[in-house]
Amino acid sequence: MKQKKARIMKLTSQIKALAEQTEHKAVVGYKYGELKVMGDVSKIEIGQTIKLSGYLSTFNSTDRVNDTVLPGAFTRTLANRLTRFPLLLDHEQETSDQCGSFTAIQDEVGLLIDADFLVTEETIHQARLIVAGHLVTMSMGGIFFYDDLLDEFNRNVIRTVELYEGSIVVIPANQEAIFTVVKENAQVGSPPKDEQVSCTKERVKEILKQRRLKNVRKN
Repeated sequence: MKQKKARIMKLTSQIKALAEQTEHKAVVGYKYGELKVMGDVSKIEIGQTIKLSGYLSTFNSTDRVNDTVLPGAFTRTLANRLTRFPLLLDHEQETSDQCGSFTAIQDEVGLLIDADFLVTEETIHQARLIVAGHLVTMSMGGIFFYDDLLDEFNRNVIRTVELYEGSIVVIPANQEAIFTVVKENAQVGSPPKDEQVSCTKERVKEILKQRRLKNVRKN
């Protein structure tokens, strides 16, 4: 009985020590697919722009509807685009549902976007969820050109995407389409610093790596 009580006291002490170490951190981000820390939503004001960065699509991954996007699928749409892409809420294609805009590039992982989210009376709820780290996923909208045949893993192959928009959503088809907050109260259209982009890309890549490793272990 005494040994059991001693173990409980030791465990309680360890939990308190861990809580003290993590109590006052305030950086928004993910690590190994788990939410680590949250931002301060009390500082969000109407008129602010929140800069986001992440992957709207990832190559060679399998989404919830058994689709996979091939590398280079966005080459044509990026070459032909003359303006920024609209950032929407839940694929609602009305001006009242636009919450910002973004630019995009392809890299070895997928379609990396740099987005400006405008905080308005209509979007302040979503802005708080984003800064707090609760809303972190996206989905793309457009025309998808599929191969006639399934690939070796019996997946539907998207070879080319004519991208119309990117949306912030709660449940994306592609679970790897995630973003992080680069900067709060940023200037619209201003590019993030190189170190911010590098940090975001590496953070997201690490999340994807850990998720894929987890899926491999399950299979």
